[in-house]
Amino acid sequence: MSDLMLKAVLRMPYEMAMADELSRRQFYDRAQQALDLAESLQAHDDEVLERAAKVAMDMPMKADEIHEYRFSDDSKAIAWDIYHAIRVLKEVK
Repeated sequence: MSDLMLKAVLRMPYEMAMADELSRRQFYDRAQQALDLAESLQAHDDEVLERAAKVAMDMPMKADEIHEYRFSDDSKAIAWDIYHAIRVLKEVK
């Protein structure tokens, strides 16, 4: 069921949602679907946080790499920083 339909069923007025057996069952099924979705999103968030923490733990080593490879030319240093930031962001995904 689409997100739009899920939201519509969950926002039904109480009297409408509990009017008969069919509407109660529909409401219950959509509530279970919403709970499954919330748990899935929480698991995904936990995974992203773990990966971000791993990247953050590696940052001191990465900072050493940046200082080793930096050139005196500021534009090259900026390009290196941008390249490194993109690499880190890809690792978090």
